[in-house]
Amino acid sequence: MYICDMEKTTDITTIVSKELINKSFDFARDVAEIGLDQFIKDGFLRDIPLVNMVAAFYNVTNSIVNRNNARKILVFFQEFNSGKIDDNKFNEFAHKMKTDNDYRTEVVETIILLNERFLKTEKSKILANLVIAHINGHLSWAEFSDLTYVLDNIHPKCYFLLKEMSNEPYWRSTIISDAPAEALIIAAGIGHRKDNNFIIVELGQKLYQLGIKPANL
Repeated sequence: MYICDMEKTTDITTIVSKELINKSFDFARDVAEIGLDQFIKDGFLRDIPLVNMVAAFYNVTNSIVNRNNARKILVFFQEFNSGKIDDNKFNEFAHKMKTDNDYRTEVVETIILLNERFLKTEKSKILANLVIAHINGHLSWAEFSDLTYVLDNIHPKCYFLLKEMSNEPYWRSTIISDAPAEALIIAAGIGHRKDNNFIIVELGQKLYQLGIKPANL
């Protein structure tokens, strides 16, 4: 059994809320590359408070699903804590998290629920970068919420085509190298056909520029 040494916190909403403000998680290894079984076997769990708390909450000894949920939350925070956030913007965010209960609840629940829905850690990285973009003022909360719906549904095969389309003038092209990915992008609501042009809409452009590209996927 993993015992949390930091205030013995067992509520995941409290864990996530505090880490968003404290940014305590600093870990050299890429959490996304750590095997799920290592969440049980590796001694580093006992040495890092956030890992210890998340592992305790998800009871990582119980199932592979729980271990994967723990890993996705940790990948999220590894990406979030390594991102660039303007100091003044972060202070404003931290103040709002402390004083606006409705806002704090929306932010924290979005992070937890989406991470638990994701199959792969790549989306956890993208989500972290979208949160950073929101804090930096590049996304309103409404835009962020719209992008989380897209992220929840988009197929990972779309990432590369979005990268290719980002190099095209005005995000439009008459030649698409990956027809299945085009169909998946259209299904996600971030692209469409107009005459002979395939076009990525503004929401898709922001998903790539603010979420996928910073994650280096």
